Amino acid sequence: MMTLNKTIARLIRYFHNGGIAQSFLSEPLSGDFVIDGSDISLSNDFEIGDWILISDSKQRLNGIYLIGEPNYPPITPPNKPLFSLYDGSTDDKPFDSPKSFSGAIYRLLLPFGFVETARKITEWQNDPANAPTLLRSESVFGAYSWSKGRNSASGGIDGWKEAFAGDLAAFPFVMFTLSLL
Repeated sequence: MMTLNKTIARLIRYFHNGGIAQSFLSEPLSGDFVIDGSDISLSNDFEIGDWILISDSKQRLNGIYLIGEPNYPPITPPNKPLFSLYDGSTDDKPFDSPKSFSGAIYRLLLPFGFVETARKITEWQNDPANAPTLLRSESVFGAYSWSKGRNSASGGIDGWKEAFAGDLAAFPFVMFTLSLL
């Protein structure tokens, strides 16, 4: 099952934007971080509803997460605001035990409508009727004929890229070679 955060990462890679180009990311917050029960302390630059990219120097926690309200109010107010991390599709927390890492956290600067398009693609991919197939059926003179499931325009197998080509055309295509995703 595809989750929203994985679809966003896939779309960023699709646009050949490794996640570092200025059109998609803010300046990084670098240092040592602790994620405790999916809660993390970040600077005031971040807000609930921001999408972030975690770049762990050991690449164990690399990924895209949605910032939400903390699981519980802190007993003593932290020096930095406390946020929860989500995958964006459900209220599930991606981390259940404390994790510490050195690295960078970027706020994703996604174009208007990008997350909604990613949400539609995620729903489309999770629908069993849209599972990729190599065969396509056609009714010919009262009988069925089977042929390879090819897209006549691209010659490739039908998939999310063909289904959402019109929506994807609205977003910037930024070529960048360095990839954190």
